[in-house]
Amino acid sequence: MNDYEHRQIAKVSMVLMIAGAGISGVTAVINMVNMSMLYFQTSMIACVVFVLCTLLFSTLTVKVSRASVVIKFGVGIISKTFAVADIETAAIVRNRWYYGWGIRLTPHGWLYNVSGLDAVEIQLENGRKYRIGTDEACELFSAIERVILQK
Repeated sequence: MNDYEHRQIAKVSMVLMIAGAGISGVTAVINMVNMSMLYFQTSMIACVVFVLCTLLFSTLTVKVSRASVVIKFGVGIISKTFAVADIETAAIVRNRWYYGWGIRLTPHGWLYNVSGLDAVEIQLENGRKYRIGTDEACELFSAIERVILQK
C-alpha cells in the first residue's frame, strides 16, 4: 500500500514533443509525395523519436510506501527505486533553472524532473544525494519524512 502517490504531467515538454512529432510527420508525408526517400526516412525517424520521448518522459510518478520510494517516468520503463531503510534525510529544495528536465547529474547529485524547479532531495546513508522534481514538494517531503520516522 502506498502512503503517497502523485503523477506530475510535463505540460510544456509534451506540447513541444507533440508539435515536433506533428511537424516531422507532415514533413515525412510531403517528402514521400515528392519521392525524396532520404528526407522521408529522416523525417520519420525524427517523428518516431519525438513520439518515444513523449511516451517515456511525459509524466513523473512518485510513490512512497513504508518500504520504498519509487519514481517512474512516462509509461514506467525508466524508473528508480530507493529503499526507505537506506534514506537518511529528506529536504525541500529548489533547483536552478539550468539544471533542466529529465535525468541529470547536478552538483547536488542526480535529478529526476519533468517540470518546474521544486524538488525533494533525499540523502542516502552512503552519502549519495538524489533530487526528485515535483509540483507538490511539501506533500512529498511529508510522506518521505513519515516513512523515515517509521523505519
